[in-house]
Amino acid sequence: MSNEQMVAEMQWSRHKPHGRATSQLADAFLFVDRGNFFPPGTDLERVYQRSPLAVETEEYGRLHQSCPTLYKMILKELNIEPGDSFLNVGSGTGYLSTLVSHLMGPEGDNVGVEIRPGNIRFSEAAFQRVFPESSKHTFRLFNGNIFNCDATNSMKFSKVYVGAEISESQYQFMRRFLTPHGTLIAPVGNTFKKLQLHPSSASGETETHFGAVMFVSAEPPGNGDVFVIDPPPQLWTPRNHQSLQMPAGFREAATILLMVEYRGRDRHDGALWLPIEIWMHIISMLNRQWFYRPIEPLPEIPDVTLTQPHLLINQLFGNFPADILNRVSADLVAKLSRRLLSVNGVDDSRHEEGEGDVV
Repeated sequence: MSNEQMVAEMQWSRHKPHGRATSQLADAFLFVDRGNFFPPGTDLERVYQRSPLAVETEEYGRLHQSCPTLYKMILKELNIEPGDSFLNVGSGTGYLSTLVSHLMGPEGDNVGVEIRPGNIRFSEAAFQRVFPESSKHTFRLFNGNIFNCDATNSMKFSKVYVGAEISESQYQFMRRFLTPHGTLIAPVGNTFKKLQLHPSSASGETETHFGAVMFVSAEPPGNGDVFVIDPPPQLWTPRNHQSLQMPAGFREAATILLMVEYRGRDRHDGALWLPIEIWMHIISMLNRQWFYRPIEPLPEIPDVTLTQPHLLINQLFGNFPADILNRVSADLVAKLSRRLLSVNGVDDSRHEEGEGDVV
């Protein structure tokens, strides 16, 4: 029995509408060999069976994995995308987290919280066997009980999975780790609960149930130390602006902020836009996940806005507050418009060149 045989038996459907996503999942299971997540000497026939498996070791203690088909179901429901941030509560051997890392790429932020120190040591080594440091994939591990975590001051995640049965009150606690459009999956009772946040919708969220499952109950909060899940250590700098460690949405937001920097002669007008040096300092301190949503293509710009710049501002950014717009001089609006037109590939040859450099 081999990893390839196990994956082949997992009944992949490549038909629309999930054909492409399913193909990517199959590729992830092929790339991440389940055998790397059990210690040497483990019976490979048992490793590659489509069933849960637990082994006892002297060095690491108990190592457990759920059935591969359960992980397949979870990954389908999470719909991992490149650049996601993922929190795995009870990350165990690191197998699921490594599959996620393959799906979201090196620009994603992959975090595990595990209560057993032996599992931490084992999963760190197993992850590095699949993704060496040169791959730029990261897996940050925190040893502790998630219910001792300071959720208020911890970073937020676009996708969260809990690998142990939790109560309704614990489920409500876990939602505090979600970004505004995040997804949480956790076993509550004998079924999975899936929460998706939609701040722009009337309800604000959707909740569904799927699967009949049986998990060991999560450890209740104990007397352990309170800890915080910090944002990733990579900070933005002009030098790593194009690095895959910076999510695409963050890079685009940073570019826009730098492009609207204005060096005005009128200090009253120019005060509305900070100097580029200050913007660079501010951007370097921002959480990489603040701009987690992919920036949609900017709309087509009617020709009339070329002669009425304030209409362009409103179209690109929504209705600009009138009191602010009125305080901005026509000269400033025109300069900003020319920069935005340039970004969108619109011919602005009818206007004179603006002052300053476009970053």
